[in-house]
Amino acid sequence: MSAVPAPVLNAIASLAGELWVTKDRLRVLEAVLAERGLDVAEAVEHYQPGPELEAELNETRQRFITEIMQGLVADAAADAVNTD
Repeated sequence: MSAVPAPVLNAIASLAGELWVTKDRLRVLEAVLAERGLDVAEAVEHYQPGPELEAELNETRQRFITEIMQGLVADAAADAVNTD
């Protein structure tokens, strides 16, 4: 079994940390809203964004993916230079 490159492990660890913070904050937000009589968890599950929000989400998603991939490629290139 080959070792996972350090940049990939770093990216996974970073993403896992960010995901946990996001999940935690989302759950807290749902709880706060529920305490105020706004049960949004199910509404969010069934929400269908309109064209404007859908476009914004797609743009944000693509930017996020691009940033991650650029970081991985840059780290891999730096590692390749350092091992030559």
